[in-house]
Amino acid sequence: MIYRLISLTLLFLFSTIGISVSSAQQEYQIPEIRIEAEILSNGNVWIQESREYRFQGSFSWADYRLPRKGFDEMNRILVREGDQIYSLSDTEEPGTFSVSQSSGEVIIKWNYSAADTTRIFTLSYELAGAIPHGEQWSEFFWTWIGSGREKSTDRFFATITFPQIIPADSLYFWSRAPADMVRFEHDGAQLSFSAEKVARSQSLPVRILMPVSLFNPDTITEREPGIEPERIIAEEDEIADKALRKAERRAALAELAPGLTILLSLISIGIFIALYRKYGKRYKTKTLSSVSTTMIPDGAGPALVGRLLSFYQTQPIHLTATLFDLARRGWFTLEEKQSQKKWYQSKTESEFIIAATEPSPKESLPEWERMTVDFINSRLLLDKSKLSEVFSGSDSTAMKWYPKWSKSVASAFREQNWKDQESLKGVYLNLFLQVPILVISILLTIFGSSIGLAAFIVSVIMLASTGAIIRRTKEGEETWLRWRAYRDGLKDTDERILFKGNLDRHFVYAIAFGLREKQLTRLIDLGSQNRDTGLFPWLLIAPGSGSTPVTAAQNLVKHSTLSATSGGVAGGGASVGSAGGGARGGAG
Repeated sequence: MIYRLISLTLLFLFSTIGISVSSAQQEYQIPEIRIEAEILSNGNVWIQESREYRFQGSFSWADYRLPRKGFDEMNRILVREGDQIYSLSDTEEPGTFSVSQSSGEVIIKWNYSAADTTRIFTLSYELAGAIPHGEQWSEFFWTWIGSGREKSTDRFFATITFPQIIPADSLYFWSRAPADMVRFEHDGAQLSFSAEKVARSQSLPVRILMPVSLFNPDTITEREPGIEPERIIAEEDEIADKALRKAERRAALAELAPGLTILLSLISIGIFIALYRKYGKRYKTKTLSSVSTTMIPDGAGPALVGRLLSFYQTQPIHLTATLFDLARRGWFTLEEKQSQKKWYQSKTESEFIIAATEPSPKESLPEWERMTVDFINSRLLLDKSKLSEVFSGSDSTAMKWYPKWSKSVASAFREQNWKDQESLKGVYLNLFLQVPILVISILLTIFGSSIGLAAFIVSVIMLASTGAIIRRTKEGEETWLRWRAYRDGLKDTDERILFKGNLDRHFVYAIAFGLREKQLTRLIDLGSQNRDTGLFPWLLIAPGSGSTPVTAAQNLVKHSTLSATSGGVAGGGASVGSAGGGARGGAG
């Protein structure tokens, strides 16, 4: 087992590094974004953003999500494609768009019909309150492309037109993007900038400082302190120095990343192997056959055996199996009752009713079975005899009782000494040692190189494999092997089951093992051959209903949630030194 796990891990690692599998049935790209922005003399900003979509497959909508920060209001929202202006509507018909807002975003969604083609959509809107003003200077700080987008962009172009011509010594601009990524051009009336290969995780914030004399003084209602070239230049220089030092550290770490990735991966795998060999290596059971069989190994309760074969987890199906096993042994009967068919129903509905037998069997029960009997009897005293009522997940009594029952099963399971408690030391040690490796690999990926992701994946796999260190005792291994062979025999059962007898016991264990409906139905079909009477005397099926014992099991699970135990949009306002914008979006 350990070698198969390592082989799968290495295969996954190499495939992650060297192979990129693309699912191209439905795909789209946004290769180019062009933005034309005009700063108006009243301080508002008119933005037109054209997005080129390249579709592969069929698409019907796209959206544009703009964070509600860096402006006071967003008005005059329009969507067009060429000369076609989309209409504002919630009908989701092609040629329409809608505007909504969440707690942090303005969402523009437009509808169209496109398949295997290229389309260009243009969104336009006017921002108010996006430019704060000081005594002598005004600032426009906007993120023209936001990070966290679904798609990268090959080409980006933006042009900002000013209300008046600005001399070169009166205009300051900076980009917070990586050095040399953004190219600027200023010709007096306009500031243009462009970038290529903008990754999904990258953003393009640009900060502009311009004379306040560009704007109509009558439209300026507030003056912000601190909008001064000396302070802002010093601030941007400091930010650029920090970014440079960070880039240098990242470059140095990137050189070490391949070697560190291999080292971390080997350490992670080595830790798991060492702990598995010491604490998790299985006991040998050469004298026992693993060939499937339909012979019941012993008389262990279905809840205990089900937990053994469910990786030590008690599940609701184990309660179902326990209930049916108690009914099989004479504690209860289950009877199907059909309700009167309503005119609007396609078929008659049925319900299973549970009843206690009189007198009760003279049998000593283990705690978890006694709890089941007592709980059902208490529900029957309250006239709750339908399976949908006895274990109703909407009933607080049942919801409180089930964890106590599960705890009782777990306690009885521990008494069997099937699980090696010493192996839990290996589990805790693996968790303790793998988590630091996981953290280091995350830091390596963030600050070094994406190749560190390989170490992250290996450490995640080794963490996820921690449960494999838990082993069974020698007695537990032998018991597990016998019951697994029996479970496999029930999965692929044939006519031999007819000659073994105890069909209802086989059915109870099949439920505890979690066999699929098809497998349960096959078992019942084989058992019902050449029988004129009911399959199980404790389970009475309504004549002509077509139900089976499988139906009764499904009925219990079904009714018990124990099994699952163009208007205006307001923004956040602009503040000095804080960028607004950062639009992203997708298509479908």
